[in-house]
Amino acid sequence: LDCGLLLCTSRPPDETGFEPFDWRGNAECVAHKGMEWVRFGGLAVLTTHMTFEYADGGVQRGAQQLQLARLAARLLDEGAEQLLLVGDLNSALPHQTLPGR
Repeated sequence: LDCGLLLCTSRPPDETGFEPFDWRGNAECVAHKGMEWVRFGGLAVLTTHMTFEYADGGVQRGAQQLQLARLAARLLDEGAEQLLLVGDLNSALPHQTLPGR
């Protein structure tokens, strides 16, 4: 269990890992958010809890998106044939947020 992320499975994975997000002074840094992953043969499952886009004008979120893309690419380069991304991406359309945010 890392930073509140949990992956439950009925069979043991072949490989597991956790990578914390790099932080740039955002108030959410104490939450130790990051990316947790497991691999079952050719299937990699990646879960994350990202920062909300408007928390700091999108600076931290952009960095998290880049880290997430790099980890996904690495898992695919290292033998995963499929990748399933799940988690709290903290994504919303503009009309789903408070005015002025």
